[in-house]
Amino acid sequence: MSARPRNGVAALTLACALGILLLACTPPPAAGLSPGPASILGRYAHTYNARVPEMLDGFLAADYETVIVKPPQVMFMDRATVIESVTNMLEDEETTKVTITFEPGYNVVEDDTKGVWRIENLRSTLRLEFAEGSSKGVPEYEMTTCSTLYVCESTTGEATFEILREVIFEGVGCEDE
Repeated sequence: MSARPRNGVAALTLACALGILLLACTPPPAAGLSPGPASILGRYAHTYNARVPEMLDGFLAADYETVIVKPPQVMFMDRATVIESVTNMLEDEETTKVTITFEPGYNVVEDDTKGVWRIENLRSTLRLEFAEGSSKGVPEYEMTTCSTLYVCESTTGEATFEILREVIFEGVGCEDE
């Protein structure tokens, strides 16, 4: 097993690929309604935008994994690897701002597995801004991807929903509008 990069361009690239885990705040549910599976997007966005990586523990399932599809390759990352990479990105002293946004138009559908929903066609943009003179060599970095999140009701009680799996597509995956 090779060591995971902790800083520099390699770490930034890995963190960004993982960070495309995405997202900006979703509006709160209407009064009296329980939040739906897409409510997880608000917690996810807050984790990134407020730079609080510890929040990942509250809504990533114990067996969470990320799958990155970049034809003809597919890469898998376990929960611990994702949390470590996101933590490194969010705590990087040369990164001055992290912003995640997502476009409207995603779909929430019930999966074939009972109690699981898919948030499909989720286009998200991760934007990082760096301190002047940083070792990154650029003032900012931006990447837009398409993802599908597999979400279920939380078993821990820390969040209403938790993410089981995230599939990130590079070059394929979201239907054009």
